Amino acid sequence: MTGDDGALIAAVHRLAAADRRACARVARLLGIGDIEARIVVGLAGGGRVTARSLRAEFDLSPGGAAALADRLARERLVRGEPDPERPGQVRLRLSDGARIEAEAALAGLAGELVAIMAALSPAERRALGSPV
Repeated sequence: MTGDDGALIAAVHRLAAADRRACARVARLLGIGDIEARIVVGLAGGGRVTARSLRAEFDLSPGGAAALADRLARERLVRGEPDPERPGQVRLRLSDGARIEAEAALAGLAGELVAIMAALSPAERRALGSPV
């Protein structure tokens, strides 16, 4: 491992800690569990999830993924929409109300994330998958 690797590893740890704090804030604000909060945080950036991605991310059975998606919909955290890439499948998007609340909970972390990323070289940011 080089000194550069150490900086990258430290940045990854700081990003992971920021992600945990974001999930905890969202969970407290919305009154939801850890798994639901992780999904809301992931969707807050405009992402979409499918039952298949829920199964893979959380090691769920097909029934468990469906139950989780149903619970999120009942709590009005997500809405389903047809998946244009997979006809007959449904993607989940964050509901407008949940998006507003999640963005409020995450607003304080934006500066922290920018500072972590700014301390990295362009090569390190690329290694983390950042487009900038």
